[in-house]
Order: sequence, then C-alpha cells, then structure tokens
Amino acid sequence: MGLDAQTLCRTYDEASFGTIRDIVTNVAVRFAEADLIEAPLRLAEMWEIGRSYFLYLAQIYQTPIVLCLHLPGRAARPGVPHLHGLALGRTCLPSGWSLFSKLATDEARAIIDESWAEHREGMRLVE
Repeated sequence: MGLDAQTLCRTYDEASFGTIRDIVTNVAVRFAEADLIEAPLRLAEMWEIGRSYFLYLAQIYQTPIVLCLHLPGRAARPGVPHLHGLALGRTCLPSGWSLFSKLATDEARAIIDESWAEHREGMRLVE
C-alpha cells in the first residue's frame, strides 16, 4: 500500500469493526551504545539498523509499521536512544486489511526478542 502514516492509519481506522478498535503493538528496540562518549554507533546508523529491522518485520508479517526515533536525554529524561515501531494489529494484503498479525498476539514478545537479537548479530557481522 505505500501510503504515508496519516493515510495508512485513516484507512486502517475506516476498516475497523464498528465499536471494536484494533490494537497497535508498540515494539521498542534500544541502542545503549549510542550514548557512550566514544559512541561506536551514530544516531543515523542506529536509525538505519532499526529501519532495516522493522522493514523486515513488516515484510515477513505483512504488517505496516510506523517508526519513531526516541531520544529521552534531549528532554532531560532517563533512558537510552531507541526506536519505537508501531505495528498495526492487522495484516495488509493487496485486497485490503485482513487477519490479525502475529505481532498482535501473545507470540509477539518471543518473535521480537529472537528476531531482534538475530538482526543485531547480523549487523555486527557486516561491519
């Protein structure tokens, strides 16, 4: 569907089941090393690693994901730089919105933990 985030969310909302609103899964991936004084990872690199990971999830699970870069320190808050991937609850097929995504189930935590660890390891091997 290649839509901007606002259009994507509007069409998703329009496809809901009346009073039943679908969920959004908020997946956070953290980059503690981005805040070290001699950081081995710049913010742009962090974004690209996270973006490629969420693109992988979106393709595998046919689920649109909206990304948000969160830098808590810039607002004088604790926490390391991280990305939020807001995964819509239903899959998106050429015919429209369909089944609920595995990323919106109890399996999601295990899927994300394992695939994120594999992705980070794969990125280290490329360096």
